[in-house]
Amino acid sequence: MSQARSLGQVASSAIEFIEEQGRVGMGSNPLAAGANNYLADIVNQTLRQLIAIKPAWKAALGDKSAVAQWKKAWTMAFAQHGIKSLQQIELGIHRAQRDASPFMPSVGQFIEWCNSVGVSDTEIVDAFTRLIERKPAANDIEYATRLRCGYACKALLSHDKALSLFSCNMKQVAAKVARGEHIASMNTPLLENQAPSARAYFENLIQEREPKTKIEARLQRLRLDQRQRRDN
Repeated sequence: MSQARSLGQVASSAIEFIEEQGRVGMGSNPLAAGANNYLADIVNQTLRQLIAIKPAWKAALGDKSAVAQWKKAWTMAFAQHGIKSLQQIELGIHRAQRDASPFMPSVGQFIEWCNSVGVSDTEIVDAFTRLIERKPAANDIEYATRLRCGYACKALLSHDKALSLFSCNMKQVAAKVARGEHIASMNTPLLENQAPSARAYFENLIQEREPKTKIEARLQRLRLDQRQRRDN
């Protein structure tokens, strides 16, 4: 019981420390003002949860300036990379709990944890293989990924670089789906071209022209017969 109580006191003290020191740093940060208050709150919640599950958090957040810099850097990174919902943060925290390291993750690692949803490494390799073998996409995420980087993967890059690019884009598309954003759908039909072809255009002009001689009249009838047979 004493050990459990001691661990609880450590976590509580850590949270108090972060909140107290963080207020000093964020008070001078322009990102914490106005419309960005919501994003700053998300960063605060992220920090509170991370220090509760990463016992070596003090290695990165040992003093006031470190806390202030951490919050500023993570707020800017979240804004730049579209981390703006509690659902994303929950996914990142879940991955952090599964991570064996006792140290705080980098902001890049945490963003990847938040965004790497909806597709596994096996699914990415299978989707990439279908692309290279010119097989149909299996779903909208795969289809939208092909639109973003399919040509480069097939024609411009080596296999390893193509797979890396495809993987990055597929994870980004999956993250957009997780955030409820729109992606291209493989079930959306392409717009049909209603404009007449050049051949049909000139054939219509010829048909509308009055023949001046018997030979022109005969040629016109022959062209009309050929067109009717082709259309049927």
